[in-house]
Amino acid sequence: MISPGNLIGKHIDQFRLDEFIGQGAMGVVYKAFDNVLHRTVALKLIAKDDQPPTPAMMEARRRLIQEAQAAGRLTHPNIVTIHSYGETDEFQYICMEFIIGKTLAEILAEQKILPVEEALIIIEQILLALDVANQGQIVHRDIKPTNIMILNNKQTKVMDFGIAKLPSLSITTTGTVLGTPYYMSPEQISGQKVDIRSDIFSVGALFYQIITGERPFDGETTITLAYKIVQVEPVPPKVLNIHIPQTIENICKKALAKDPTFRYQSPMEMLEDIRAYKRRATVSRPMTEDTTIKTRVAIPVRKTPEEIMGEKTQISPGKTEEKPKEVPKKATIATPSSPSPDIEIPVPPKPAVSKAPPAPGKASGSALKPITFAFGLLIIVVIGIILVVRFAKTGPQYNRPDQLTIQESNQGSSQPQVNPPEQKATPNLDSLIIQAKDQLKINPTNARTLLEQALFIDPNNFEANLQLARHFTFQQEYQKAIPYYQKALKINSRVPEVSFNLGFIYLNLGQYDLAINSYAICRALSPPFLDEVLTNMSLCYIKKNNFQQAQLLLREALVLNPKNTIAQNYLKSIGG
Repeated sequence: MISPGNLIGKHIDQFRLDEFIGQGAMGVVYKAFDNVLHRTVALKLIAKDDQPPTPAMMEARRRLIQEAQAAGRLTHPNIVTIHSYGETDEFQYICMEFIIGKTLAEILAEQKILPVEEALIIIEQILLALDVANQGQIVHRDIKPTNIMILNNKQTKVMDFGIAKLPSLSITTTGTVLGTPYYMSPEQISGQKVDIRSDIFSVGALFYQIITGERPFDGETTITLAYKIVQVEPVPPKVLNIHIPQTIENICKKALAKDPTFRYQSPMEMLEDIRAYKRRATVSRPMTEDTTIKTRVAIPVRKTPEEIMGEKTQISPGKTEEKPKEVPKKATIATPSSPSPDIEIPVPPKPAVSKAPPAPGKASGSALKPITFAFGLLIIVVIGIILVVRFAKTGPQYNRPDQLTIQESNQGSSQPQVNPPEQKATPNLDSLIIQAKDQLKINPTNARTLLEQALFIDPNNFEANLQLARHFTFQQEYQKAIPYYQKALKINSRVPEVSFNLGFIYLNLGQYDLAINSYAICRALSPPFLDEVLTNMSLCYIKKNNFQQAQLLLREALVLNPKNTIAQNYLKSIGG
């Protein structure tokens, strides 16, 4: 066992150990100085023992070499760079770039939950790193918070490819489980064959924890945890954090699908959904600012009608004001924000009744009462009519469109009509595309209509262009499909399906050179169905009577998938 403090200042080959950084199950890491290249590096060490190595030590050594082989093949800003591998009489080591920051585990220990915007920045960079690994046919198999480093400038780096699965080498046999259980995919924890979709599941588990503060699967024992990962659906993220947008929850759920075929098939596919969400969120943000109804304070009862009528009421777009109360029979004014204050109408005082006996020849007090009452009543009626007429004229000014978002109808109805708010295109986009996907085969006409509506909202939406191209492909309207595939390819050139489908169309149209070019683009992306790409590409060369090139492609396809019967038949047909 290495004693970290005893090695400070020691030289290992050309490296001087300056500072202990950390220790894991399989080795220790030091900050070191390269005396040859004059740079600061990180050195991961595993000590050799004079005693026969234990199985655990042999495994650690194999993992160290595995990490050097895997990460050493990858160069990307979001992957920790491996400079070299070496051995001395005492140690095995790998030299890698020295970075300053915190692991995601440390950040989550401090904050527990990160805002969705910050989480997306981290997940995007992890996916970019995994995309590069996928192109090299490397599966990380141990994506977890302690293997994600966040630098001081917010750059994210994926570390520790120690148990990565290389295309030409695997340090495990079938049935052996490697990885951190909390973030393992169902197929990985079951000891089955894994591919890049297993890493996507781990990213989904990581994403879930970042935005909810909880792991998607937990258990007191490994058996309980394994059962949950394989059989139990996690609690929906929005249950744990109501602030999570529905689209983000959907992305998280798809990444965590039990069946790999229902997951994202590549890191770029998941990344595209995240970027699409961010584009929509950016567009919709100005339209979704504070929609709280803003009202003025309650009006004091003693204000005059002119003061009340002159005040303004603010209301946000899309909100409906209460119907103003009518005033014909009562001299009152209703406002949306306060009780209707009564407007007092002066009433002439009743004449005093003389208690003395009436003078001879004069009308008695009892005779004057009906006259006085009738006169007072007449005055009240006249004043009421004047006020009603006045309010009827000034009332519409209270509901001017420049003061409110409601207005009276031209027919003179007192029912307020809501001005139609500016059309919010973004919230409808997802639902249109989802509906269209569901109906592509069962109701293609309706699917096309929905997709055209989506493209009217956002002509540069990748998914809408791709789905409409698919529609025309299913209908064998290839010439109509081509421009939509080309548009989708222009928006995102990293989705293999686009160039693969274009190649399929050109092949069917007899445009073999264009088909070969499209398949070559798809081939460069190293999709999971690479053997099919090579097979179709070989057919183009067969059509061009270039049998030698076709044989090379078919043999390569059969190396990737010996059970590809189409490739076998093509190879036999050209004498290969």
